[in-house]
Amino acid sequence: LEPHVAAATMDLIRDMQSMRNMAMIIATSDLRTAGALADRVGVVYGGSIVEQGPAAEIYHNPKHPYTSGLIGSIPGAGQGRLRVIPGEARRLFDMDRTGCVFADRCSLVSDICLSTPPEVRTIGLTSVACHHADTDGLPGLTP
Repeated sequence: LEPHVAAATMDLIRDMQSMRNMAMIIATSDLRTAGALADRVGVVYGGSIVEQGPAAEIYHNPKHPYTSGLIGSIPGAGQGRLRVIPGEARRLFDMDRTGCVFADRCSLVSDICLSTPPEVRTIGLTSVACHHADTDGLPGLTP
């Protein structure tokens, strides 16, 4: 959408939420929009939710490498250059489901990632599907 149309649409959505005290599910690839509108965010890769939780927690303290990469690709959101997610996304029907769907693009990949799909677990306020989710230091938004 054109920037002025997108801004007007976001205002309309906020007004509807407020006036009707209603919950909404919004599917978008626009991370700025999601961060501005959402109380909670779910990050999808390969057709699966890899991380979900409160928006502020997801954006500032990501637990999944894909989430961290997405946040690092928001122009103007961080300091310095945009971060790159290595490799290319596969088509859904070409994905190997014997291990983690993100394994071939992940900097934290290990043998278990290639052989066993990660179970969803809760770490703090976030639910995440990653064998290495307790690894500290994945960059998020800078304060």
